[in-house]
Amino acid sequence: MKNTFRFITLLCIVGSVLLVLNPSLAQPQNTRTKVATPVQGECFQGYIFDKHYTLLPFEDTNSKFTPTYDDVVKAERIVREQLIVTGKINDQSIHKNYIRDHLCEYQRQYRGYLTPEGDSIISINYLLGDYDELGIDSEILMVNDGGETVWNADVNLSKNTIERFNVNGVG
Repeated sequence: MKNTFRFITLLCIVGSVLLVLNPSLAQPQNTRTKVATPVQGECFQGYIFDKHYTLLPFEDTNSKFTPTYDDVVKAERIVREQLIVTGKINDQSIHKNYIRDHLCEYQRQYRGYLTPEGDSIISINYLLGDYDELGIDSEILMVNDGGETVWNADVNLSKNTIERFNVNGVG
């Protein structure tokens, strides 16, 4: 019992000394760190995530790349031509033309990866609404539900095609 009391007393003393030496330890810390680069162009705005950003543990950075501004412009053009102009995006939408009508308002998150065949893919999250507080500039957001306000697409830059796209359902 005496040893426990001494240990707790020692911890309190050490903690007090640390606070005196470094008062910032007592202040609330904003642990969110911006890890993405802002990007903006005609009818798009968002964040490019570096190849070193890890979404899953043990990701191989050799199978990823950091998209450039030109990569983003090309990916946006492919999305517009193959999903929006053709109306294919409406195949997964409840409210037809909603995404087309609001396309320029979506915030985006861009992440690049390479297929085993060497194709360059940009994965794009489209988010309509205020996602700043959730860290749109610091982490890839995984959003369930949301309907047409949240959707994503994987764009193959090497083949100029849409590999996959998904419009979230309504919860």
